[in-house]
Amino acid sequence: MLNMEAQLMIITASKKLPEEYKNDIHCLLISSFNLSAPPPFDYCFTALRNGEVIGFCAAAKRSISVIKMDHELFLLGLCTIDEKHRKRGYGSALLQYAVLHLRDNNCKGIILNCGKDRVPFYTANGFKLISEKARYSRNGHIEEDNDPVLLYLYSDEGMEDFYADSVFLGTDF
Repeated sequence: MLNMEAQLMIITASKKLPEEYKNDIHCLLISSFNLSAPPPFDYCFTALRNGEVIGFCAAAKRSISVIKMDHELFLLGLCTIDEKHRKRGYGSALLQYAVLHLRDNNCKGIILNCGKDRVPFYTANGFKLISEKARYSRNGHIEEDNDPVLLYLYSDEGMEDFYADSVFLGTDF
């Protein structure tokens, strides 16, 4: 748990949503992504302000192919802060908490994809742009989207020095 200014608390859960906040998380995911429930994940992080769910993100361990080499990383997704609480540092606090938690649990790195408008937020929080496109397996088909792929490494493997035309992120998150 993280306590920021006695207002923000972040709860970490493994494999399932925290039961007492499940309905609020579902509402946040619907309003942010039109998604009623997250796909399977290894960890989720729920941001609370004065007991109210204001943010959420999830991470799933994946073997990610970058430059035709597989790497065990966590795919981070569904990062959101409720619209009325944005631009106050809560998103950065939630992301930084997730990054530290994953590092402390033997994670070698984190990869994510996002809309082009979100790239400055993630680069300001230590991520590096490695590709302009992501590929997924959706319903048994490989599909590509034009969302940039960003990477955060805990070690100096040099993966971020390579520019990939597209990065395969496994099943859609």
